[in-house]
Amino acid sequence: MHKRNYRGIYKLKKILGHGKVHVDKSGMCVFKITDSTTIRKYIIPLFDQCPPRGVKYYEYEIFKKGLLVMEDASLSRLEKLKKMRELKEESHKVIEVSPVVSSNLEDHSKEAKDVIEKISVDHLKAIYTRS
Repeated sequence: MHKRNYRGIYKLKKILGHGKVHVDKSGMCVFKITDSTTIRKYIIPLFDQCPPRGVKYYEYEIFKKGLLVMEDASLSRLEKLKKMRELKEESHKVIEVSPVVSSNLEDHSKEAKDVIEKISVDHLKAIYTRS
């Protein structure tokens, strides 16, 4: 978060009663919660009630699935690792528009895919012409 949001971050920390706030080298305010119990108890319900928009929506969903995988006691360490790798692969495929933004997903998904395909082709052409 940027400097202008520091007060909001500190207020959120005070309300939740958890987490650490620090300013990184670039001057960004960072609010960090590493305890999975706290994340599950406070952060997940907050984002379920007020979901993020755009690509962040899908990143949040993958994060939530990952948290559930890591806390699943019925899975072995290797099974957890395999599922986490699958989630990582799934995260690379996220292109769609969030359902929070629009209820007409088919139109947005098609447009997003067309744009990505065009960018990919243009990007590849640029790489090959430089060689």
